[in-house]
Parts: sequence; C-alpha cells; structure tokens
Amino acid sequence: MLGRVDGAAQSYLDVALRRVRLEAAVAVAQHTQADAANQASLSEQLGDVCQREHELRARHGDTLPIAQLARRLALTATDESILLLAVGLEVDPVLAIALSALGGEEPRAGITAKLVAQVLRFGGDQAVRIGLATGHPLCVADILESQASAGVPETLRPWRVSARVVSFLRGDPAIDRHLVRAGGVVAVPDNLDLEHIAAPRELVARAIGSGEPVVILIEGADGVGRRTLVADVAAQDGREVVAVDAGRLSLDRTQFLAELRALRRECWLRGAIPVVARIDALSRRDPHGDRITDVAAALDGVGGLGGLGGLAGLAGVGGLAGVGDAGAAGAGVIIVTSSGDAELPQLGRRVVRVRLEPPGRPARGRIWAGALARTGHQMSAAATEAVGSFALTPGGIHRAAANVRMLAGRGDVEPADIRAGVAAEIQERFSGLATRVQTSQSWDDLVLSPDTLDDVRAFIARSAHAHKVYDQWGFRDKLQRGLGLSALFSGPPGTGKTMVAGLIAASLGLELYMVDLSQVVSKWVGETEKQLGKIFDVAGMGHVVLLFDEADALFAKRTEVKSSNDRYANLEVNYLLMRIEAFSGMAILTTNLEASVDAAFRRRFAADVRFYPPDRDERVRLWRTLLPASAPRADRLDFTKLADAYPEMCGGHIRNVVLRAAFLAAAEQGPITQDRLTRAATTEYRAMGKILGDRSER
Repeated sequence: MLGRVDGAAQSYLDVALRRVRLEAAVAVAQHTQADAANQASLSEQLGDVCQREHELRARHGDTLPIAQLARRLALTATDESILLLAVGLEVDPVLAIALSALGGEEPRAGITAKLVAQVLRFGGDQAVRIGLATGHPLCVADILESQASAGVPETLRPWRVSARVVSFLRGDPAIDRHLVRAGGVVAVPDNLDLEHIAAPRELVARAIGSGEPVVILIEGADGVGRRTLVADVAAQDGREVVAVDAGRLSLDRTQFLAELRALRRECWLRGAIPVVARIDALSRRDPHGDRITDVAAALDGVGGLGGLGGLAGLAGVGGLAGVGDAGAAGAGVIIVTSSGDAELPQLGRRVVRVRLEPPGRPARGRIWAGALARTGHQMSAAATEAVGSFALTPGGIHRAAANVRMLAGRGDVEPADIRAGVAAEIQERFSGLATRVQTSQSWDDLVLSPDTLDDVRAFIARSAHAHKVYDQWGFRDKLQRGLGLSALFSGPPGTGKTMVAGLIAASLGLELYMVDLSQVVSKWVGETEKQLGKIFDVAGMGHVVLLFDEADALFAKRTEVKSSNDRYANLEVNYLLMRIEAFSGMAILTTNLEASVDAAFRRRFAADVRFYPPDRDERVRLWRTLLPASAPRADRLDFTKLADAYPEMCGGHIRNVVLRAAFLAAAEQGPITQDRLTRAATTEYRAMGKILGDRSER
C-alpha cells in the first residue's frame, strides 16, 4: 500500500520537516533575542507551512505512513513533532545548524527532552510532560534509539532515528537492512492451498484474534508452510507478517541484538505480526543457553512489555491484538516455529503447540497442479499419478515445480520431468550428507542363491504394492507407524549387498543415496541425531532409497552404561530406533557383522535378507558374468577351474580379479588369458589372507 502513496508521503514529509525547521528557527530567534520584525516574519512563514501541512494531512489521511504509525503507537501531536525533529536532524543540514545554535554540540548525539522543549517552546509543566524516556511509545518501539549510558539524566539523554524510520516515513516499503539476511515480509502465494491444514489454521487464527498472552509454537518440517499459514491468517485482517530465521541471525552479539531491535521496529512500522522461525536452530547453536539469555535481555523489560521472560518481549511488537488506537502493550501472542519438538525457556505464559503435517496424496496433487499452472504447464495423466509418490512439503513442491518448468519447456509435463525436478530438489536438500550412487549393472549381472533372490523380490513387491495395501485397503489408518520399507542386508564382504540395493532402486525408478557417515557422526552431543534427522526428513519425501553401508557403525548394540560415552552412544541408537520406525520411505542397511546390529532393529525391518558366499556353480557364473563380452580374451578359459582353485572368493573379489587381469593384459599387449586370470586371482587371494596350495594344483 505504501508504494501507491509514495509521492504523497514524500510531499507531506517535506512540508512537515520544513515546519519543524521553522519552529527551530523561531526558537533560535527568541533565544538570541533577534529583532521583532525577523521573529514576526518567521512566525508568518510558520503559519503558512502549518496550514499547508494541515491540508495535506486532511487530503491523504490514514494513507500517510506517519498517520499509520501514530495510530499504532497512540502518538500525540507532540510525539509526532518529536519524531519529525529526530528525522530532520538526520536528513536536514539546515535544521542541524539551527539545533546546534540552541544546544551547542549536544544535538550531534541526537535530540533530547531539553532540546524538544526549546524547539517547541514549552515551559513549566509542559516540558515535564514531554516524557522523552525509555517508556515513551517511540522508545518502546525502537523508533527512537539511544546509545547513552544509564547514568545520563533523562532530560539530557540523546535519541536518534535509524535510516529505516526515515525511509518508512517517505513511503519506502523496503525491509530494514538488518533483516535482509535473516528474514523479511512473508509473502502469501497465489492460489494458496491450505485445505489439508484447515484445523491448525483455525486454531492459529483464534489465538491471534483472542488477544490472550500465549505463545504459539508451530511445529513441522521445513517447507510445510508454517510462516505462510500465519501470513495467510494475518492477510485476512489486512496485516503483514515479518519473520526472522533464528538460524540466520548473526553470531556476533552486537549484531544479533541489532537484528532483534530491527524486528521489533519493523513490526511497529508496518503493524505486522512478528514470527521467530526455527527457534530450535538458535538452541542448537547455543547449547549453553547464552544466546537465549541475550534474546531475553534484548526483548524483555522494555516500556512495560517485559516481565514475562524469554521471548515475551515480542508480545507488544507491532500491535499484536490489543495494541492499536489505545496503545495497550503486553497483550497478544508470540509466534515461533520449530522443525521438531523445541524446548522453550520459561516464558511466563501458556504455550500452545500447533503441529503441521505434510500434505497427503490428494493435496499434493492439487499443489503440484497449482504450482505448474502459473506458467501454463499441464501435467499428463501419468505425471498426475506420479506426483503422488513424492511426499514433498508445499515448499518443496514449489521448488521442484520450478525445476520441472525448466526441464519441460513449453510442452506437457511428463513423469520423467517430475522425477528429474524432484531429484534436483532432494539432492540440494541432502547438502553433502548423502551421495547419489549411479547403478550401471542389471539383474542379469546378479548371481545370488535362490532363497536370497526370493527375499529380494518380496521386498520389491512390498514397495510396488504399498499404496494399494496402506491407502486403498486402509492399513495406514490402523498401523500409523512402521509403514516405511527398511531392510537389513547382512553377509560377508563382496556378496552383492550394495549392488542389490542399487538394482532395487533402479527397478523402482528411484535414486540411491549412500549416507556419508563421516559427515553424519559427530563427537558433539546431539549433532549426530540432528544430521540423521535431516537425512530421514529429506529421504521421506520419496524418490530415493537411503543406503547405510557398513551400518553396524551406527546401528550397533546398546551396551551397559559404564560412562558418559556409553550413555550418549545408547541415546543415538534409541533415536535411530525411533526414526526407523517412524520413517515412511525406503532405507537399506548393509553390514558384514550381523551379530553387532542391535536386536531391537530387526522387528522394525520389512526384510532381513542374508547374503551367503557363492557355491561352486554360482562362482562359475560369476567368473563368466563379470568378464565383459567386448574384452579381448583367449579362446579357451576354464572358469570351473578358477572356481575350484579359489573357493572362498565372493563376487566382489572376483570382480577385482577380472579387472586386475584386464589391466595385466593391457600392459602386456595381449588378451585376457587363463594365466593372467590366475596371476590376478593369486594376488587377490593373498590380499584376503588366504593360504594357497601348490601352484601345480591350480
């Protein structure tokens, strides 16, 4: 709205500042005992400017920024003059000269109650009632700021305005520069679909409208629409929402406090509702609670708004329910968001927790259609069916849809476009915690025992029919938890566990991501759980198979607690047990040490597949299969003899042998021969720590 009255706002501010300049000039003339004619001329000019200001105020009314701020803070005409005097000191060099004539060097630090009394020619009780102190509405809202020490008398305490206050009075809608990095005004998207969270929205709307002093903690995954929900509620009353991301606030304490003051000031200027988003990120960055103490110190005890502790100082910001024409401070709600179960400090008021769940399959389809329709894209019937498979949040859908729009060009959106767009979004969200694994093998390259292969096929079938069983047959409503597809692949090294994981992902049209344990496991308490939580949240969106290779490093048996290290290690295992059971996606764990995996995990796995060393016939097939048909080879290769000579080799070892023999052949400029295969196999067998018989037997 301010953008439409920018010209009027600037015109009014120019006239108002000219009036303040003339008031200062009149005060200087009286102070210096100038001749009567000069004083009369100045008074006449002042009268004309006051008339012009009155006409502009009557013409533009509440559209003027200063009029809106006066209504929110219940400012008097004197309060407005004080504000304009501070603004003029910042932008008007002529006024600064005049004020220096009244206060000497004093105005350089800002306006004071003494200076205001001189300019406005107040005396006696009028000067006492100026009340330019920490309890003044302009000071409460950080419109006026003071850097003076606590020992300075209130009448001499200097106050200044920030550049943002000046730009606001000019009609500039740009957000405060301190908030650009940490947040800003929350936009309400076109065609917003909140049908799936209608009940939480109604609760938030009632709480905001009630004016009761409560804290609303909105929990949910990143991108689920926590801030957007509040912005939509506020928009119904013509209000805005200004949010800061706690995870993006500065680590420097001075800058951190400046950002909090900027949030409070911006909300007063706009009449906006403040939101402190991802408050749990602030706690993680400050395990000792020092930063939470800083928040309490910055926002508590300001002009009667404090006394509630912690974040309660935000209660009066921006006229939250009850702060308006009457200027009633301290009422209303505080809104914070969290991605999990946040632990809030004692706030001195009730906490109302609101949980936002990701949209279900029908809602996801509607959000996808709306996101693509903005640019005229239509989904094919197959693409419409495909989008239901990806459990993205609304924010994730809009980002993935932006990727899809580029991939699809101007044509209809097909399932391949959807998969590629979602894959790009998921890869970005993993942020190095998991690496995409490309699978080049096929099922024809796989050599497994019949029992193991049957178990693998059963696991794939469970994934293929999950939608029918859980959704169409109603099992999702009955079971609630444990609906994901987690499998444990156990067996000796080289038996094909990782290869099978890749083949499963490829057969289901999914991407395989291997968890990078070096990035996940941390010595800092709680950090491992945080990283694992992020991995499970991203993988739960769909389109990926999560692979924990050498999983016994994370999923090891819990031990008797004999030290603090044991206790924290057990906490990690307990957290994994909870997340595996709640996980709705697909995860595959591989281990060479089956006995080391905690037994409590086994009942949570949809499949427990054991991989055995290959028997003689399987080894022969492996030797034959792993040698590419295009590679140069001798006419006669005896794979049976190799299988008999090296009975303890598994598929991974045979792969190494074949590759080593190929490089021997290339170096010696010949084909892959029996002798070169034998030489390579002997080297591999010794590396395995196995004892070889007499060479003549091979």
